[in-house]
Amino acid sequence: MIIVTGTPGSGKTTLLKSFSKEFKIINYGTIMFEIAEKDGLVKNRDQLRNLEFKEQVKIQKKAARKIALMRKKEKIIVDTHAAIPTPNGYYPGLNKEALKILNPKILIFVYVPYGELKKRIKGDKTRKRKEFLDKKKSDELIEISKLFLSVYTVRCDAKIVLLDNSGPVGSAIPKMKKVLE
Repeated sequence: MIIVTGTPGSGKTTLLKSFSKEFKIINYGTIMFEIAEKDGLVKNRDQLRNLEFKEQVKIQKKAARKIALMRKKEKIIVDTHAAIPTPNGYYPGLNKEALKILNPKILIFVYVPYGELKKRIKGDKTRKRKEFLDKKKSDELIEISKLFLSVYTVRCDAKIVLLDNSGPVGSAIPKMKKVLE
């Protein structure tokens, strides 16, 4: 299993669409949202990061179990975030139990320079991400994400790949192909 992370607006989801023939692309946040919505905890996906930490951990484990069952049938790439900014600080995007269940072999962190990130977030009208427009907060999220990924790699013996996704849409596809070979 491969897990692709990155900050909101880094282009990870768009990049992964190019690999949907070879892999089943699963958005971890979508699975978590479906679980939380069914349990009556949220009405939209952006509300997930406002849930209490204990609740996030429970939902992450449920989502990981659901994804692990899918892995038995197909090659999977999980699209998610390494760190979740919340009103109470940063939560891990993957808790230790979820990592154990998913057991990834490659962790990829997709990133872009702040100026490009800002343009992408402003252009995405489908999500509420204004808090990521602040350069200091954006830089902090990138650093926290890298720290969390360092912990993840030790917990599951996976390699980490940093993937620069700046430039025109699709320019990182060749780099990603090399990683996935």
